[in-house]
Amino acid sequence: MVLREYSIQLHVISQELNNLKFVIYRILPIIFLTVSCALFQSNIDTVSDLLPRDTDIPGWNRKLPPLEVSGRGIKQYKKEYHNIGIKTLSSCSYQPFDEKDTIITLEVFKFDSVNYSYGFFSRVAGDREFTINTINELYNSNYAVALRGEYAIYAFSDSHDEDV
Repeated sequence: MVLREYSIQLHVISQELNNLKFVIYRILPIIFLTVSCALFQSNIDTVSDLLPRDTDIPGWNRKLPPLEVSGRGIKQYKKEYHNIGIKTLSSCSYQPFDEKDTIITLEVFKFDSVNYSYGFFSRVAGDREFTINTINELYNSNYAVALRGEYAIYAFSDSHDEDV
């Protein structure tokens, strides 16, 4: 009788150990991965990291380091960009190694909301008909603009007349 009770207790302990192993080897890694991703999630408010580096575009070189502005600096950067919902913007000009006359300026914007970014995109894109399936990108011979949520990317050559 005593042996049977010990056997039952050993069986229960063995089941608990198996359950504990399952938790340790299967559940805890998932929890740790989930928590670590949440803990180490980037809260970078800079949009300069979205600009291409020199090594990203072979044959092209940055003229100067990226300029990042927000708040009052936006109006000083370009009056037309003041009070249109830009949270922060970064700008950088690129020049090919072999053509010193060609300069492409790339501006990356983070807006306060998708509505503001869409408003900016619509102003640059001009008279276009938008549907649910419309890709929010426009490429022209002198400029290009793309919309991704509250972000907008605007690239133009210096010969483009900026009337945004």
